[in-house]
Amino acid sequence: MERRNSGNPLYPAGAAGYHGGMEVKQFRFNHPEIGTVFAYLLFDPVSGEAAAVDGGAVEEMTRFLKEKKLTLKIITNTHRHTDHTGGDEALRAAAGGTYQGPEELAASKSFTLGDETVEVISTPGHSEDSVVFRAGEVLITGDTLFTGTVGNCYTRDYEAYFASLKRVTALPGTCRIYPGHDLREYAVGAARKLDPSNPHLEGYLAKGDPGNEYSLLEEERKVNPFIRWNDPALEPARRSTGRPRDTEFQRWRALMDLH
Repeated sequence: MERRNSGNPLYPAGAAGYHGGMEVKQFRFNHPEIGTVFAYLLFDPVSGEAAAVDGGAVEEMTRFLKEKKLTLKIITNTHRHTDHTGGDEALRAAAGGTYQGPEELAASKSFTLGDETVEVISTPGHSEDSVVFRAGEVLITGDTLFTGTVGNCYTRDYEAYFASLKRVTALPGTCRIYPGHDLREYAVGAARKLDPSNPHLEGYLAKGDPGNEYSLLEEERKVNPFIRWNDPALEPARRSTGRPRDTEFQRWRALMDLH
């Protein structure tokens, strides 16, 4: 993806927070049954076109769009669970835009905002319609991959979920994981039980930022037990399940019994 460094009407060259190319803004809102959920705006600062992902923070997102003079082009979701879709209609009414479901976007594999392209990666497992949105090094992962853990496999199709996680974790380590929920503290607590001698956990916990919660994929490879299916440090935990552990999938499936 082309990375621009000038000619930006919203973020002049050298301005704080602008690094060229697609930008992402995270919004935190509360779901009465689930708790914290994240919504996102992806936008091209040059054209001013934006896409809303899991847009539950309607007032805050609408205000940001107006302040930055952005045009909301697309409203979509990482998946259609109600804690992620509840704000879609209100956001469309307040800010415009066309709704395009995750299945529709996954079929087309990408969409554009201005001259920038957002890749849509199909990641079934947590739900059948789960997707990850990739814009350069930004990964909006929904409930497929969190900071420090992964989602529940509600489809019960563990083979599909494992294939999805392999697809995402094969991306460059500099990719930033923007999750659907803030589970860092919970995830580190769970990881301490599975991998008590891990030297990276405390530093990882300390890096959590409620105002901009994300992690690097290379950090996840060090701390997230559920994407480290080949790590010998997790063998005692895997063995405790009594499951076979001969293949990568079997080792991951054993860990998911401890999820």
